[in-house]
Amino acid sequence: MRSTTLLLIAISTLAILPPPAARAQPAAQAASPPPEKFRLTRSTVNVPERGQITQLMLEAGSERLSFVPPPLCDARLVAPERKVVFDRQKGIGLFSVQLNPIQIVPFDGDAKPAREQVEARWPGSKVTEEFDQPTGLGQGRSFVLSSQIPQQGPWVTRVVVVTTRAGAVELSLSCPAADVARLRPAFVNLINTIKFEPPVVAAARQ
Repeated sequence: MRSTTLLLIAISTLAILPPPAARAQPAAQAASPPPEKFRLTRSTVNVPERGQITQLMLEAGSERLSFVPPPLCDARLVAPERKVVFDRQKGIGLFSVQLNPIQIVPFDGDAKPAREQVEARWPGSKVTEEFDQPTGLGQGRSFVLSSQIPQQGPWVTRVVVVTTRAGAVELSLSCPAADVARLRPAFVNLINTIKFEPPVVAAARQ
């Protein structure tokens, strides 16, 4: 009688199990989550004061960041680093937009990066200036780093870090010291125009 009961229990259990293809795989063999959507799209928008301008939208997961890119630059995505890099087509210069590059820690009473964190991300550079920086994403912190590049002389990197709902966003310009004044307006424009797109607007542009 006992063996019959066990057999009936086993048969009943098999009857309610889903087909092999539908069964959840063990944790060790579970399918890996899909990669995060990380892409860059370009659009033309009409600004009353400026006419038509080119605007880029960076999609990172569920977030959408739009901004006016620096002119005369080629854009390339570095998805593993959640980063967009803009290389100058003429001359030397590097702009970038990167999400969550560093851990934000309490600094002077606010959640700001410490200069040691910023220096660690730019080996061989030293922070020479540090100040608050308004951005299209809110109040950020700006750092100016100096270094010496072999065969190119003095080099300056301007880094702006701002805390957002998506984590830290880092905006940077790196170029020879002699080119800072010429490239600064494009960097300031990037800082001022970057913003989160409302979900409805972002969906409409797809």
